[in-house]
Amino acid sequence: ADFLASQKPKGKPSLQEKAEKLVEEFSSPLVGTCREKAPTTDRCTATTVLLTGATGFVGSNLLEQLLQLSSVKVVCLIRGDPLPRLRKVFSQHALDDTILDRKLHSGSLQIVQTTDLSHEYLGCTPDAYSSLTASVDYVVHCAWRMDFNFPVDGFRGDLTTVRSIAQLCTSCEKPATLFF
Repeated sequence: ADFLASQKPKGKPSLQEKAEKLVEEFSSPLVGTCREKAPTTDRCTATTVLLTGATGFVGSNLLEQLLQLSSVKVVCLIRGDPLPRLRKVFSQHALDDTILDRKLHSGSLQIVQTTDLSHEYLGCTPDAYSSLTASVDYVVHCAWRMDFNFPVDGFRGDLTTVRSIAQLCTSCEKPATLFF
């Protein structure tokens, strides 16, 4: 370890130092209070799942599965023109894209346009974000850069997003559970 530390260029932080800096930056306590999740007593009430990464391979397959559950409402945060992007990815992965229109029409699928999940309010409008904090029970975060050659500090946006989603979970009226 001492040999490796002595081999780094003077003035440039090592990979270890960069990683430690990110850990320190993203380890500060979240704002707000974490509350105990109240036990669900009414099984007729729909569960609301916030899904990120719905236009990726894992996210789109998970979305199709969630939409088949009658007791689940899914809210997807999607950049750009959301519905055409979802239709395209469903077609590319041979998923049932007819379920999208049926669930949008029934209210079991809500698509929220976002700019960038690492931005304030997860890139949504303040009103859309407020609606999320009022309704979300679970967050399934599938949006993550899949590039193992990317430099460690290049994941800052992804880490900011995870922290923002965790903050959303602590801000929800019914404390939301995050799956990542």
